Amino acid sequence: RITFLGLFSLAVSLIFLCSERVGAHFAESAGEARLLTGFFAFFVFLGLFNCFNSRSDRLNLFSGLDKNPLFVLIMCSVAFIQMLFTYLGGAILRTVPLSAGELLFSLSMALFALPAGILHTLIRRLRGKNDGY
Repeated sequence: RITFLGLFSLAVSLIFLCSERVGAHFAESAGEARLLTGFFAFFVFLGLFNCFNSRSDRLNLFSGLDKNPLFVLIMCSVAFIQMLFTYLGGAILRTVPLSAGELLFSLSMALFALPAGILHTLIRRLRGKNDGY
């Protein structure tokens, strides 16, 4: 799971940074700062969504969340802190405020981690491997 999701994250990260189509979603008014801030948000959200992939081998990645409210609190806290870093980080973190569209684009790219995790689970089930998960 770690290898699969790590390679997936690497591939999507490279696409985010190298694709002109992705770059077109970010205003050029601040140079590359907008794209890099978008990547920063994407990368943190990608890690956050991979936490959901890692917590369960079920196809429904959200099952059992009610039994672990601390996990939900931590994930919400990470998302909130990411927003603070993005919009208030400024010169210290070298971030610029993203538009709603830019932020949603970064978030939507990171969301691909969820179906990737489900795909990995399906592949393992079809191959008959469970490895004690």
